[in-house]
Amino acid sequence: MNIIIKESQLQKLIEQVKRDKVEVIADEIWESTSGIGTDEDRIYKALNQITNLNFFVQVNTKLISKYEESFYDIVNSMMEFTESEKNEIVKILNSKGIIHIMDDNGNITYKKTPKQINNQQNGNFYLDPTILTPSEDLISFLKCEEQKPGSNCLPMLNSYKKPGDVWTIGWGHTGEYAKPNTKINQTTAEKILNKDATTASECVKRIFNEWKSKKINVSVTQSMFDTLTSLAFNAGCGSLRGTGAENEVIDFVKKGKYKEAADTILSFKSNKPGFSGLKKRREREKEMFCKDGGCV
Repeated sequence: MNIIIKESQLQKLIEQVKRDKVEVIADEIWESTSGIGTDEDRIYKALNQITNLNFFVQVNTKLISKYEESFYDIVNSMMEFTESEKNEIVKILNSKGIIHIMDDNGNITYKKTPKQINNQQNGNFYLDPTILTPSEDLISFLKCEEQKPGSNCLPMLNSYKKPGDVWTIGWGHTGEYAKPNTKINQTTAEKILNKDATTASECVKRIFNEWKSKKINVSVTQSMFDTLTSLAFNAGCGSLRGTGAENEVIDFVKKGKYKEAADTILSFKSNKPGFSGLKKRREREKEMFCKDGGCV
C-alpha cells in the first residue's frame, strides 16, 4: 500500500520531530541534574546531542519555559560537578561551537551570551549573527561540496588548477598552501578548512556589524548564517557584500525578506565558466538556508 503525503504535511512532520527532540533533550538535562545528586553520564549524553548554537538556544528556551530555570544556572549552580566533570562539559560544548570558558573558580561562563531576537517568531529561532560561528553541519557541507571528485567528501591532498581558475588544495583552499606541486596531509587539510570557514564567517559578521553600527539590527537562524558563510567561502567576501542591486542575496537579508533571499541564492555567482556544478550547489545552499525555518 502506497501512502501519499503532501509536501506541507511532510514539513509539519519534520518540524514536529525537531520540536520533540528539543523537549526530550531538555527533559534529560533537567532530570539528570535536579533532585539529589547528578547523573553525569546521562547529561553528557544529552549535551552531545546538541549540534550547534541554534539548537543550544532552543533547548535553553525550553528549559526556561518548562521548568522556569536557566540552562546556564543548571550548569553552574545546580550541578555538584567536580572540576574534571565540568571540564568534560566544556569539552562537549566546545566541540559544538558554543562559545564559553571556565574560570579559575570552576564556573562555566560565556564570552558572548546567545542573544535571541524574536526567537518565537512563527516557531523559528533567530539569533544575533554577530555572535555565531560556523556549525558542524556547515563544515560537513563544505567538505562534500569541495571534495576530491568521487571521494566521499575527502580533500584534494595535491594542489591542482582548473583552466581559468587559481591553484587549489584541500577543500577549496586557494591561499598560502595552494601552490604548484604542493602536497598536504588530512590533518593539515582539516585545519585549513576550519580556518577558511572562520575567515568566511568573519566576513559575514562584519556585514552585520556594519549594519548594527547604523542601528539596523537583523537576526538570522544558524542555517542562514551557515549559508551566507558558504557563499562567502565559495565566491569571496566581496561577492557576498554585493553591489547594492535589489536582487543581491544580502540586500534581501538586510530587509528581513528571507524567502526572497533564498530564491536569489539560486542565481548567486552560479554561471562561472567550467563550473557547471555551481547551480546544483546553489540549490543545496538554498535548502540549507531554509532548514531552520524562516523562508515561508
